[in-house]
Amino acid sequence: MHIVILTSAYKESIFSFLKGLNIENCRNCKREIEANVKKCPYCGILNPTIKIKDVWIGIAVVLGFMSFYMLFFK
Repeated sequence: MHIVILTSAYKESIFSFLKGLNIENCRNCKREIEANVKKCPYCGILNPTIKIKDVWIGIAVVLGFMSFYMLFFK
């Protein structure tokens, strides 16, 4: 008879799959968390699933719209 010991991370991933939650990795501690949380429950970082690349793309889009507006509607 074999005894299987499940780690907490493995249990979390199984339960989240069964619940149908949207799971992503925290950008700081790399643990699996829900995608819509505002603060990582493990390391405490704010907005843990937002990627830095997404922030820079957002800034570029806003600057692009501002440049377009200044160029054609001034």
